[in-house]
Amino acid sequence: MRKDSKMKQQQVTQCLVFLERQSKSGQLWVSTREVADRLNISVYLARQRLLALQEAGAVDSQTQSGCDGGRGQTRYWRCL
Repeated sequence: MRKDSKMKQQQVTQCLVFLERQSKSGQLWVSTREVADRLNISVYLARQRLLALQEAGAVDSQTQSGCDGGRGQTRYWRCL
């Protein structure tokens, strides 16, 4: 397995583990920014990894208009 593929798989796994932990602690929906900050990766990379999990049927997402002065809509994620 190539180094890039291995790192991608590790990041996908880390995203899922983080969402599972948040869910168990009572926080069902987690923003893309929270995932990115926790895993120390960019928001764009976090979104790519989360979309891969969504395609696999492991997570669900919803969008919400930003009311905190952000640029637009915030996407939130949860484990299924």
